[in-house]
Amino acid sequence: MARGDSGGAIQHLDTAAQIAARLGLPGEEWIICRDLARAHQRVGSTSAARTQQARARDILGTLAQDLPSSGAEGLLRAQVDVLRECEAAE
Repeated sequence: MARGDSGGAIQHLDTAAQIAARLGLPGEEWIICRDLARAHQRVGSTSAARTQQARARDILGTLAQDLPSSGAEGLLRAQVDVLRECEAAE
């Protein structure tokens, strides 16, 4: 994949997200979804970016529910970061 090949990056990230979901790896999946959202934003696909941001947010919310309150703090910070990216994209 050539440097700057956003379409190729999106395809690879989408495949990675599908694999992470299939394998039950939410800790990896949310990061991939966040990166997918960023890649979509770079190419101007706002709707696709929002979809991936929402997916990342939902996964983080699920992960945070499964952790004791002390461990959820880092995930909640990550959720806030994803929300800020959503607002900045609007």
